[in-house]
Amino acid sequence: MKRKFMIVIVFLSLIFLVGCNNKPNNGIKPGKTDINVALDAIVLSHIDLDNVVDDFNINSSSIDYEIAWTTKSSDVKIEKNKVIIKKILEGSYSFELNATIRNDKETKSKTFVITVKPNQKSVIQDVINKAKPYVEIVYYGHDNASSITRNINLPEVVDGVVMVSWSSSNSNVISPDKGVGYVTRGEEDVNVILIATLYYQGQLGGTVSFDVWVIAADK
Repeated sequence: MKRKFMIVIVFLSLIFLVGCNNKPNNGIKPGKTDINVALDAIVLSHIDLDNVVDDFNINSSSIDYEIAWTTKSSDVKIEKNKVIIKKILEGSYSFELNATIRNDKETKSKTFVITVKPNQKSVIQDVINKAKPYVEIVYYGHDNASSITRNINLPEVVDGVVMVSWSSSNSNVISPDKGVGYVTRGEEDVNVILIATLYYQGQLGGTVSFDVWVIAADK
């Protein structure tokens, strides 16, 4: 009798354990956090939403959910885990940044309203960085950077807005003055470094260097 009683107890225990393992999971895959908990965990606490002045990073996941970030603003780009904003010198603009997560049963989204404020330093640097590739020395005849035999042209304005100031490592050989590099040739070839310093709205933004050679005068 005692043995039969133990068998019944074991059988009932097995039924209970199987029943516990078969409980519904409400559409959430095993091992996944509740989707609402994951949604609440999506935050942008590292920035001031009402005063954004530069690009900022965003998380690619929340707990164990991947986040899909989107925006309808043409002034904003999302690249990998970074939001790239259009920098401005004055005024402000706002845009919506949406974060979406999903599981097998539902999709949840959260929207952040972000306001961009002026960032003079960043705007100046962006403008100058874009202008740098267009800073060029104009050579005449068959001259080039490796063989200068006559005066050169040193543009003082790039893109119509970036001002350029020129300096020379050897002004006795190349002397910049009002957009012209006056060349004086000697008995030997001379290496000269020309430096273009860029300004935008009166603010220094960077330099571009040119390594050139002035060829010896014909004997």
